Amino acid sequence: HHNLQHNSEYLVSSVSNGKVVLNLSAATGHHEGTNVLIFVSNSVIANGSTIHLSFDGKVVTLTSVGGVINATSSTEASFATMKASGGTLIILHVPHFSNHTVDIYSSSASTSPLTTIYQNADLVVLGSVIAVIVAISVVAVVRRKPKQ
Repeated sequence: HHNLQHNSEYLVSSVSNGKVVLNLSAATGHHEGTNVLIFVSNSVIANGSTIHLSFDGKVVTLTSVGGVINATSSTEASFATMKASGGTLIILHVPHFSNHTVDIYSSSASTSPLTTIYQNADLVVLGSVIAVIVAISVVAVVRRKPKQ
């Protein structure tokens, strides 16, 4: 039984209308680049909106899913989006895993935070999805560098 929670952490630092801010951090020894899956509910960013993403304050260019999955850059982040049931799935290539801030926002992003953020059912869903995402990203890291 592996406790995946220690390998990387995904903290949602804020969710407002049309914008999500994530803090990514990795445990010591896990610095390989990897791909992270992030699910954003339609109630946060409406389906069909153009999604923008910035990584450590730099705007990241939208690319194809294949481009992200095959990305080998150790300096440039890249991302792609896929429509999913109830929201949008974002695939993000993280070039070097340390502490990063990821902002995901739509062109219609509002700066006013949702007042009901803690009662918001979608945030609960987002939380459980992020737990799953942690497991997926760790599997990706382990696959690229097999444990001895």
